[in-house]
Amino acid sequence: MNRRPRRFTHALVALATLTACATPVGITREHPELLYRSLTRSVLSDHRSSAFTEQLLRRHGFEERYEQEPEKRLDELRRIQTSRDRDHERLFALAELYFLHGGRAQKRECYLAAALYAHAFLASGERRGTVAPQADPCVPLAAELYNVGLTLGLILTRPTAQDGLPAPSDEGILANRTLPLPFGELELRHDPEQFRRGSYRLTRFIPLIEYKVRGLRNRYRQPGIGVPLAAELAPMGSGARYRSAHLDGVASEKIVRSSHSMQSNPDTILEVRRILREHLDAQRYNPRGPGRCPERSSSWPYTCNSSP
Repeated sequence: MNRRPRRFTHALVALATLTACATPVGITREHPELLYRSLTRSVLSDHRSSAFTEQLLRRHGFEERYEQEPEKRLDELRRIQTSRDRDHERLFALAELYFLHGGRAQKRECYLAAALYAHAFLASGERRGTVAPQADPCVPLAAELYNVGLTLGLILTRPTAQDGLPAPSDEGILANRTLPLPFGELELRHDPEQFRRGSYRLTRFIPLIEYKVRGLRNRYRQPGIGVPLAAELAPMGSGARYRSAHLDGVASEKIVRSSHSMQSNPDTILEVRRILREHLDAQRYNPRGPGRCPERSSSWPYTCNSSP
């Protein structure tokens, strides 16, 4: 008797039974580090949107269609009406998706749009009304999306001259101009008085996101949102002029370039200390006797009154 067909039939029945028992949703053990990495993934570090944005795309049926037509899906997502308690999720997703599209298509206006939606998310009343909003993992991501998106948008929108090179400007990337957006325009204006530091003016702003510090083990960052910039200090000419500060007849003179808080300048402190010490030595070894003014020296050119 040939039993092979019956055994083969039994194997197919067992395989079909096992397949039918497998559920589409299940639970498996995973390493905590891998789980945390998947939860903290964002467009800033992985060139992919976060799990929060992907969930919103699935709920609205945009996950596959976004990859095919990103600009059309972004416009649709902007016009979707959501409930007040869920609109902050849409704002965060728009910030991340505009940033993602800006990097893929190299469109500066998308970076600016990402910064605007990130700011709208951080300022939304729905998010502030939730319990412990500071513990929301989307909050630090939105802050970085605002910082980096605004920086990249301003870098790519530097004013250019006719030869195609960056036009010279004291304000650099903060120059007054109109910036295009995917859904309008952004007017960039600044008050020159905000760039004053005492008798100096901040000029030639440089975004620090383009530079890396070497030689230092620790790099400290101040918390907050905004574009990290470095600038040069240029004298404004409103400080004390040399003619008004100069005194004829002195034996020595030292010019210290400083702001109005000149007493805290290291050169000023060292010079005053030198003068005081030399005058103290002159008083201590005064050949004219106690109570008499010492002879005029190079560092103490002023006359003093003393009793005879």
